[in-house]
Amino acid sequence: MEDGEEQGSFSIHKQILITESKYFNTALTNFQEGVQNEVLLEEMSLTGFMVVAEWFYRKNISTGSSRDDLMLLIDAYIVADRLVAIACKNELMDSIRSICQTYTMQPRDLILLQNLEMPLENYLLQFCTDEVAFHCALACHTYTVRGEESMAGWVVKENGEFFENGGDLVSAVVAKILALPGTEGPQPATVDRDKSGYYEEEGGGGRAAQIQP
Repeated sequence: MEDGEEQGSFSIHKQILITESKYFNTALTNFQEGVQNEVLLEEMSLTGFMVVAEWFYRKNISTGSSRDDLMLLIDAYIVADRLVAIACKNELMDSIRSICQTYTMQPRDLILLQNLEMPLENYLLQFCTDEVAFHCALACHTYTVRGEESMAGWVVKENGEFFENGGDLVSAVVAKILALPGTEGPQPATVDRDKSGYYEEEGGGGRAAQIQP
C-alpha cells in the first residue's frame, strides 16, 4: 500500500479480509486481485491500516487519551470506511467516543478532516462536528450569560484558523451551535449525544450530556 512517499506491505489471511471487509470481499472474489492474492491500496494511512489490521485479528483496539491517540483512531476510521469494514468502524467509533470523554475536541482538530472529501452525513464527521459544537457552546456559555459578547463573536475570535480554513465544516458547526437548546439564554445548553446516531447498522443505548455554566 502507498500513502504519499510512504509504502508498506502486509501479509494478511485472505479469508479474514473477505470476512471483515466488503471492499476486500469484492476485490478478492471478483477481480484479478483474487488470482494474484495482492491488493494495492493508495492514499491510505499506513498507521491507520495497522490499527484496522490488528482489529481484524484481535477484535481489539488499543487506545489512549491524548490528541495523538484520537488522530490515530480517526485515521483508522477513515481506512475502515474506505474498506467498508463496518464492524471495525463501529468499534473505532466506540474508542473515539471513549477518548472524547476526557479529551476536548477543538475546531483545529476538524481542519485535518476538511480535505477528505467525505460527505457531511458521514458518521465520523457527524460525531466530530457535534463534539466541537458542544464544547464551543460550553466554553462560551459564561460569556453569553454575562452579555459580554455574542456567542458567534466569541467562537470566531477564539478559533480564527478554523473559521478561515474549515470550509463546509464551519457552516455545519455554527448551525449545530445555534441549534443547541439553551444557547441563547441563561440556561446551559444541552445536546443529545445518542450513541445510535453515529453507528452503521447498529443502534441502542445512548446518553444525554448537559453543558454546565
